[in-house]
Amino acid sequence: MSSGRAPGGLERDLLRERARSEIREAIALGELKPGDQIVEATMAARIGVSRSPVREALRELEQHGLVESVPNRGTFVATLAAEDVEEIVLLRGALEGLAARLAADRMGRRDLRALEETVERMSRHTGPGAQEESAFTEADGEFHSVLVRVAGHRRLLRLWSELDPFIWLMTVNEMGANGERDRDAMAREHRELLDTLASGNPEEAQRAVWEHIVRRQPQLPSQWPPNGVALAGGARPVQ
Repeated sequence: MSSGRAPGGLERDLLRERARSEIREAIALGELKPGDQIVEATMAARIGVSRSPVREALRELEQHGLVESVPNRGTFVATLAAEDVEEIVLLRGALEGLAARLAADRMGRRDLRALEETVERMSRHTGPGAQEESAFTEADGEFHSVLVRVAGHRRLLRLWSELDPFIWLMTVNEMGANGERDRDAMAREHRELLDTLASGNPEEAQRAVWEHIVRRQPQLPSQWPPNGVALAGGARPVQ
């Protein structure tokens, strides 16, 4: 007696997951921007599936807050309110801070070189214009992705990967509100982060990454450890 899923049900699950991954990736890469409409038929043709798995994937993504369904209008990439940004920044700071702490203890020459290359790419794309901004943002994202992977913590990587599209949405919101960023200063800051990681001090690495991520959110504590930040269930950070 078989205890597995029926072949049709398994195929349906795989198609839904494929559609979900493709849509998330399109948002994370900036191909779909905040407020963009996601047309089921167009997305289905792009992915190479029927509309049904796309519809199911969009329902899942709506539950996670990545897209919004508007009655009689359709489904749109979410835009972020101030409280959304605060939650994302706080969670990102905690995850990447922990990743930096773990990575500082285990980072090898190849890992440092991978981070070095992303910083060099950032430094090459500090000029004006949309293409420079796009190339810089891609290198910036790669720096943080490499950092989390180097930490060697599978569950942390999974949690961070779920957050990644929201990080991009937040970046777009920030650019829309403030115009072009000071990319020279940002490249220098990532160079300083790399130097801190290379020093092999886990506590300093965690502090530096936390402060790097939360520095533009005045309502959050800019120094590590973040005294007074309430965690899930009303707990406080362990001192």
